[in-house]
Amino acid sequence: MVSISSRLLTLVMIAALLCLVIANQQYAQDNKQSVEIKTPQVLEPQILGSTSKGIVTKSGPYGNPNSTRKIAIIVGVHPLEANSHKAIVESILNNSKSLNSSYYIYSIDVTEGTGDYRKGRINGQYLASKYAVPDIKKNHFQLVMDVHSNRGKDTGYKENRFLSVPIESNKSKSIASKITKKISWLVYYVPPNGKGPKSPKYVTIPLINSKIPSIVYETYTYEPYGTTLEHANEFIKTVDSIKLN
Repeated sequence: MVSISSRLLTLVMIAALLCLVIANQQYAQDNKQSVEIKTPQVLEPQILGSTSKGIVTKSGPYGNPNSTRKIAIIVGVHPLEANSHKAIVESILNNSKSLNSSYYIYSIDVTEGTGDYRKGRINGQYLASKYAVPDIKKNHFQLVMDVHSNRGKDTGYKENRFLSVPIESNKSKSIASKITKKISWLVYYVPPNGKGPKSPKYVTIPLINSKIPSIVYETYTYEPYGTTLEHANEFIKTVDSIKLN
């Protein structure tokens, strides 16, 4: 026979559990309302175009959707440099609530030749040129950043982590200089002719020629992902803090 004290204890435990459930439901509702109020509306990724080579999407705005400072970030042009792309996107998502500018992510998802170094790069460059670049040109961005990684000395580079502007552009170089002055591990560097990245011909250079400030952000392929992500967080916060004019 169950004692009265045992039954009372059971009833108390059930009551406490019900209170906890109700409290959690109320917290979830309150938290949901808080998120709906404080977090800017983020649109579902928009498909800009696709072929057998892959698909290009645009997502955003992240950060402050009402800001007049619109920044585009291009990831995925070279599929084997995935860690640099993943880190910068993760950084934007993690810091979105505290960012002052409005950010849009252009994702190049190469599906053909991804394991082939040369073919994957060519396909990514084609997709970016065909779909991302035209959309960026018509959307009045104050800055475009094309994200990559490199193998340092293996490719003849003297620097591993750097910003680069592939053709003459005073505004692009000025922005790059403001960023590198605030980040100790980042420098401004233009790889030697013939050894530099191939994507600017298809991405950064057409944008600069359209009077849109654009820079290439290079991380180091062989570093741990934790380092790449830590650097991406500092990089995005720095970009968000500088003047673009």
